[in-house]
Amino acid sequence: AQERENDEVLEGLDGAGRAEVLAIDATLSRIDSGNFGVCAGCGEPIPVGRLAVLPTATHCVGCD
Repeated sequence: AQERENDEVLEGLDGAGRAEVLAIDATLSRIDSGNFGVCAGCGEPIPVGRLAVLPTATHCVGCD
């Protein structure tokens, strides 16, 4: 039921809004799996300052 509700919300958003909601969902999944704050490129921790500015970041500055 929650996925259907999320789909309905996504349908009402423009492309940028959809991308943001998808990025937030992906971030929540990384938190649940214990991978939040780990760079998807090099595997090193993403600096806290970067995550404070862009909590949905998947890469460190060097890999971005």
